[in-house]
Amino acid sequence: MAGWHATPHNPNMSTMETHPTNAHRPAPATPAPVGAADRIRSLDAVRGLALLGIFFINLPFFAFPIDFMTYEASIASTPGNDRAMWIVEVLGQGKFMALFAMLFGTGAVLYARKYDAETGPDGSPAPLARGAGLWYRRLGILAAIGFCHALFVWFGDILLPYAITGMMVVWWVRRLPVWALTVLAVASYAVGLALTLGLTIVGMQFSNGVEMEGFAVQDQIEAFGAPGSYAGILLINGFVIIQNTIFVPLMFGWMLAGLMMGGIALFRAGFFSAQWSVRAYLLTILIGATTSLPATIALHAWTETAAYGRLIYFFGAQPVGIPLSLAYASVIILLVKAGALAWLTGALANVGRMALTNYLMQSLITVLLFYFYGFGLYNSVNYPELWLVVAGVWLVNLGFSSLWMRRFSMGPMEWVWRTLTYGRRPNAPSTAPPR
Repeated sequence: MAGWHATPHNPNMSTMETHPTNAHRPAPATPAPVGAADRIRSLDAVRGLALLGIFFINLPFFAFPIDFMTYEASIASTPGNDRAMWIVEVLGQGKFMALFAMLFGTGAVLYARKYDAETGPDGSPAPLARGAGLWYRRLGILAAIGFCHALFVWFGDILLPYAITGMMVVWWVRRLPVWALTVLAVASYAVGLALTLGLTIVGMQFSNGVEMEGFAVQDQIEAFGAPGSYAGILLINGFVIIQNTIFVPLMFGWMLAGLMMGGIALFRAGFFSAQWSVRAYLLTILIGATTSLPATIALHAWTETAAYGRLIYFFGAQPVGIPLSLAYASVIILLVKAGALAWLTGALANVGRMALTNYLMQSLITVLLFYFYGFGLYNSVNYPELWLVVAGVWLVNLGFSSLWMRRFSMGPMEWVWRTLTYGRRPNAPSTAPPR
């Protein structure tokens, strides 16, 4: 834009939003993706943890049929299954998804740095809309990737809902003060939670427990399990895409938007960039362990017998568990700050830098294991046995990411996404800095 130029510092943006060694780097004249030197290790490591944790929660929805009204996987009640489900639901459900959504919000701030570092001749900040066209193009491409993933691979895709939500408000609130972002985040999340839970319960009452034709448990077994039907898979996946496209902007999207705005606020406050004191992170861990964890356990126990209990827990575990999510993140950030277990935080950071690639890889590996066109294990294993799959896929994610990042500057799908966004190759494929 004529009349605008890059300056080393924008007083409206916190220096926490840049890598400590690059806080005064001028904005590039030509839009370009974040370079390897501008990465924030703690942020990448937490993103890697969140991605691996999400797979831990998602796996039952690959392996078993679900009730599309209660979002509950249909798993036989045995002592082993019940114990495994309790561990996953209490320690993981809602926690890693919340963390990943927060980190998606921070992406808007990181992406906008090249624009927010600019000022006009009078020192005023660049217009808020600067770069919005490219941001919406970026999310439009992500939505297309998510649509293909949801239709042809797995109905539980999060890329499409995240892209839709990211188009709603995230770009336009990124410069607000931390306190204002926090208020908006809480309000948006509360409204979305009330709408999603309330309208879902109303829908359950009107359905009177009748399963929708073509989407009942037996229909899913016949579609995903042997001998299987790819036409049936497309029907079920397409139904979920339509459901998400309609209900994300109206209901669930406001919960996601609240999490994304909360992530921006935490990033602007220095949480994800390891700028807090060791004491503050230890306090965050203590609060999560002593308040959020007991509250989650109590909620789980109550909803086992309450009306609409499974549905209430599915949505309620997240807001109750957000402090525990931040406690998980704090553990990783403290390790990064201390330089401890560098092999682990480095491996997690590599997974986080390749989050899109690893997320799609998780789905491809898992559908090949469980669906009829692969090994056909659908609805034929016990819940504890899934942990072997979790461990195997985690090792693939960690190993592949570490090997790939030794040679390349970004993951293969990240390269495709950014090439389509910017209309040119963002980097030569072998420009990764020495490690």
